[in-house]
Amino acid sequence: MISLSVEETNKLRASLGLAPLKVESSNKNANGAGGEEDEAEKARKAEALAVAEAQAKKVGGTVIPGSNKNEVHIPPENISEKTLAEKMREKIRQRKLKREQASFKLHILIETRG
Repeated sequence: MISLSVEETNKLRASLGLAPLKVESSNKNANGAGGEEDEAEKARKAEALAVAEAQAKKVGGTVIPGSNKNEVHIPPENISEKTLAEKMREKIRQRKLKREQASFKLHILIETRG
C-alpha cells in the first residue's frame, strides 16, 4: 500500500494535469482572527437556521437537515381529507338551512294562531 501526503498527491496530480485537492489551511486556526471568523460564521449559520425554522413553522413545514440554504419541506395536502372537510361543511350548511326553515315555519305558525 502506498501512502502520500496531500502535498505529494497534489504534485502528482499536477504532473498528470489534474486539479489539486483543496486543503483547508491550519494557519487559520493558529491565527487568532481565524478563530473569530469561525465563531462569527457559526453564529451567522445558527441565526439563519433559527429564522428558517420560524418560517417553516408559519407554513407548517420543517427545515431539511443538512441543507446549505436551510430549505423548508412543506408536506403535500391530503386531498381526501380536504374533500371530506368540504363534504362535512356542506352537511353542516344544509342542516343549518333546515333549522332556519323549520324555525321560520314555526314562527309563522305561531303568528297565525296567536
